Amino acid sequence: MSARYKRSKEKNKDKKKLNFHPNSRHAKRLGREKNKFYRKQKKKSFSNMVKNIEVKKMNWFKDKIENNVYNGTEEEIHELIELYINRNDDEMYDCKVINSCNKKKPKATRLSVLEHIKQKELKSYERGNFFLVNLLDEILVRDFLLWNGNPEKLSTFEQIKFKKPTEEEKQMKFVENPVKLSLQKDVEIKLPEEDSNNNNEENSIIEEETMIS
Repeated sequence: MSARYKRSKEKNKDKKKLNFHPNSRHAKRLGREKNKFYRKQKKKSFSNMVKNIEVKKMNWFKDKIENNVYNGTEEEIHELIELYINRNDDEMYDCKVINSCNKKKPKATRLSVLEHIKQKELKSYERGNFFLVNLLDEILVRDFLLWNGNPEKLSTFEQIKFKKPTEEEKQMKFVENPVKLSLQKDVEIKLPEEDSNNNNEENSIIEEETMIS
């Protein structure tokens, strides 16, 4: 058997492999492999988006602490959280001014996204689901200020949940020496017992955050 005949035979085999029936087992197997690949890519890109949003959020708090006098009190932390939630107010105002000049045009998409993000973040804060690095820990704050923005390093920082204080809680003094919190992420900051009765919206914010970044 000549080499030329072997090559032509191999080419015919390759053509037969490509010309399979769409309902054959081979076609279904290729379809499953293709869908599996796309699912992995989608999951990977979603995970990267979550990390990028978390990095932007933590960088914002880090810059605020570095550029201002920070004493590590709960009152200061809540002030920073409210500043963070309202960080896009100036841009929202500009969008509203533009919309008022163009009355015939529909509401700007960017303004809708910014408003939706603010509402989601505010709701999570009011419900006590606003995650943040434990800025009450002096040693942790020192390490946090040395953080270089690496998303993989974020998991080493203890994160706790903060809840928006009520008007009554704002008037009273915050605890001067808070109890040391565990490393679990579902720990809430405890206020005095007399007001203890007043006691993953993150995924819904991710798509909106990526639209404005």
